[in-house]
Amino acid sequence: MQPAGEYSDPATSDYVLIRIFGQPYQCRHDPGSGAFDCLPRDGDLLLKPPKSASSCQVFAEHQVQFLAIPEATVSAVCSEVGQDSALSSLCAGLFRDPLVRYLTDHVWQELDENNSLGRISLDSAVLTTVSALFAKARTRKDTALRDKGLSLQQISFLRDLVFDRIDEDLSLSDLASAVGLPLMQFSKSFKQSVGLPPHQYVIQLRIEKSIEMLRNTSKTLAEIAYSCGFSSQSHFTSVFSKRSGLSPGQYRKSIGAAG
Repeated sequence: MQPAGEYSDPATSDYVLIRIFGQPYQCRHDPGSGAFDCLPRDGDLLLKPPKSASSCQVFAEHQVQFLAIPEATVSAVCSEVGQDSALSSLCAGLFRDPLVRYLTDHVWQELDENNSLGRISLDSAVLTTVSALFAKARTRKDTALRDKGLSLQQISFLRDLVFDRIDEDLSLSDLASAVGLPLMQFSKSFKQSVGLPPHQYVIQLRIEKSIEMLRNTSKTLAEIAYSCGFSSQSHFTSVFSKRSGLSPGQYRKSIGAAG
């Protein structure tokens, strides 16, 4: 058990995995990638990057264990699993992972028992731990991508795409492929960014296009309906009326009266 106080560690050439034990306690931690306030609890983990000095201000007694992982080991696993990203996402704050916790507990047990199973067993356990860290980092990255909405450029591109092909029956797959996203991720990201599901957004754009045509052309309602991607004039009239409170014909007359 360590007392409350300020702690600092110099930069090293290793990653350092920190395991938290015991009751939650308040602290302000800077693992070398930026300071943050946290409330660590039993089972939490933190990864300190190499070549970065760290500091921590702890406001209560606490218990932690450290595992130094050579940067060369991390690089070897990174190359083997084909990941081009480091473990930076795990260095930005506390995380929890049952597999990593189990593996590190196994390594520490080996060290406490003077490496009773030999160097090969210990090296294997460390390699497996690093692989589990990469898996956790990849999961965090995937989650971040899923939760991230569409960019303004992507939204603008999709708007132009739908307008250009407003008379076509575009599928969800067509829209997702246009911005290079999987279907489920696209659907969630789209609604998060635009505020409407994709199909409702397409209907909204069809109404916008039909209003433009009602105002600026003399085409019949049937022609406008098909030009805007509606299945029939009656479908167009039904959707338009629900959205505007007027039928397309009434809307056109109101424009003429106003003019």
